[in-house]
Amino acid sequence: MVQEDQEKMEETQSEEKGSNQTLNQLIPQFGEKNETVKSLKKELDSIGTTIKEIMRDGIDKYPAGDFIATYVVKVSNGMDEEYLLSQLQSEKLRKTADSLGLIKTKEYVDMDALENAIYHGKLDEETLDIIRSAQTTKEIPTLTVKKVKGKKK
Repeated sequence: MVQEDQEKMEETQSEEKGSNQTLNQLIPQFGEKNETVKSLKKELDSIGTTIKEIMRDGIDKYPAGDFIATYVVKVSNGMDEEYLLSQLQSEKLRKTADSLGLIKTKEYVDMDALENAIYHGKLDEETLDIIRSAQTTKEIPTLTVKKVKGKKK
């Protein structure tokens, strides 16, 4: 029994030693490659920003070498909820907002209730104008670079 325990202990130590040797090799490899990726990412971001700056002046597609770059500005509409909440909490709109359940206890605009109220025509034009004034537009410049089909190195 004692010999069995000693053999198991030696086997475990041998496995740990092997694992340690593996970790001693893998961790530095990972660290070096991770640093390379970070450096390349930084360089890539810088090049991409420069390309976007050049293309934003009216160039939507540009072929170069085996690649083609496409530049589009994606538009994302949203709602300035803080502003809308402050408007719905005003003396003028509070009663309407409360009766329709537009403002919840956590003090945020229930967008589903708001959409429902708009859809069913439950809001007057003045309230709708205030809601429209809370809408936001976000432009997101996007660059896509793809290898041109049919071209091979």
